[in-house]
Amino acid sequence: MFSDVMQVHQKHHVGNKTIQTYMDRWYPQPKDFESFIYVSQVMQAEGMADGIAAHRRSMPYSMGTLYWQFNDCWPVVSWSSRDYYGNWKALHYKVRKIYSNLYVSPFLEYDRLKVSLISDERTPVKGTLVLSLYDFQGELLRQLSEEVEALPNQGVEVTDMALQNFLQGASSKSTVLKAEFLRGDEVLCDNDLFFELPKDRQMEVAEISFTVAQNEKGFEVTLATDVVAENVYLTIPENSGWWSDNFFNMIPGETKTVTFETGEEIPDFEEELEIRSLADAF
Repeated sequence: MFSDVMQVHQKHHVGNKTIQTYMDRWYPQPKDFESFIYVSQVMQAEGMADGIAAHRRSMPYSMGTLYWQFNDCWPVVSWSSRDYYGNWKALHYKVRKIYSNLYVSPFLEYDRLKVSLISDERTPVKGTLVLSLYDFQGELLRQLSEEVEALPNQGVEVTDMALQNFLQGASSKSTVLKAEFLRGDEVLCDNDLFFELPKDRQMEVAEISFTVAQNEKGFEVTLATDVVAENVYLTIPENSGWWSDNFFNMIPGETKTVTFETGEEIPDFEEELEIRSLADAF
């Protein structure tokens, strides 16, 4: 990334070095340049999400945020959440979710596990908060549920417990929390929380299986995984289009269906489709 081309397209005098420095703090060393690009987007999305979630949890002290930056005027290394061609980076998918009217925010504060329920709705929303602890093979280790209420224009802390009490002996390096706010069987919002930095987790490379079907918008891809897969990223490198979702987490036993909207004919779609998750980058 320190080639002449990359340097001239970076308008901050220490921009590339800053990306490298923070990536080394959080992640293992990416195995190649393409993986470096992918991890840099994931890192940006996760960092921005932490900040935006903290702002939303602090309502009414903070009642909104704007992030820098939305788009680019030419192909460049930048803070944008969409590139020059309009492709959504990891950040753009992340902020769509984190700015939704209802948002559940699990987070760690020292040795405490806390969960806040954030609402921009104008009326209260009642439902069930379900906290599920999975190991990276997808085994459900523990599940808690309680009836809660999301209050209008507020962030309400609904859970506060010692992390070790929640883990009950399970390793923080090989487990993930899935938090869901439900109304009956309807998932109003959900979020995941990993307890350790990526470089300290016992990540496993996922084998992600998929099926493809054509629809009126393009192609529909349904995925499943054998181990926990973080920031699953789908791409068709030589064709233009838009993915309905991307950079998402998956837990074994669940399926995820996304749509690739395109006006192009892609007869070899299954062969062209590339899928990676975070563990693949190292």
